[in-house]
Amino acid sequence: VGILYSLLHFVREIRSLHHELGNDVTSLIQTTINILYDKMCFPSGNLLSSLGKKKDDKINDKLVQWCHGATGYILLLLKASQVYSNSDLCYLEMAQKIAKEVVYPRGLLKKGVGLCHGISGNAYAFLAIYCHLLEKEKEQIQQQNTVSATGTKLTFLPSSSSSTPLQPSPKKQKCKKDRHKWEEKQWLQMAHQFANFAIQHLDHLEHEPGRPFSLYEGNAGLIILLVDLVDSNFLTFPCF
Repeated sequence: VGILYSLLHFVREIRSLHHELGNDVTSLIQTTINILYDKMCFPSGNLLSSLGKKKDDKINDKLVQWCHGATGYILLLLKASQVYSNSDLCYLEMAQKIAKEVVYPRGLLKKGVGLCHGISGNAYAFLAIYCHLLEKEKEQIQQQNTVSATGTKLTFLPSSSSSTPLQPSPKKQKCKKDRHKWEEKQWLQMAHQFANFAIQHLDHLEHEPGRPFSLYEGNAGLIILLVDLVDSNFLTFPCF
């Protein structure tokens, strides 16, 4: 998952190496992502921690972490949603499903408050979805503004019983917009809930990992999460 996530950040460079080869590589990356979802996930939606695990064995379905399990896979799916935006598969919906059904109910870990295998890492899955939805909304607004600026008008097919063009109901538009806002905020709320839990139980969780003050295992990861929750428009997580 980590390798695929890294490769997706350099799709333009991969394609520029050789047109035909580049397209083949990006296609192979997408195929691999799909195989992970279809063949390498437990029935719960959690990702297998290693190739030797049997996905039908519930005993192996234990790890829900950034380093092992669904959390890191969510970040890959979100990146795939950006790169393969024209795909028949909705990677964003896949990421949201895993986050709701796996990470949220099982992500309050006992191994510490860090990123690698701690609570902060799982909180970042929710924050990443929130930021992804915000970015999509900004792009849609920008597209609408571009249409308005060019003077392009949207046309609507007339109904069979009237020659009057159909117009979208302002009330329905507002309800749809409010629903999207609520869906965005629920992901941010989930991240806040995990962060609050980490703070409340910091006394007995901060010494669980072997490196309690490191970025990935210790308190430094929680600190960066808290800063990012204050202002998610200016993420401070390195390379995130």
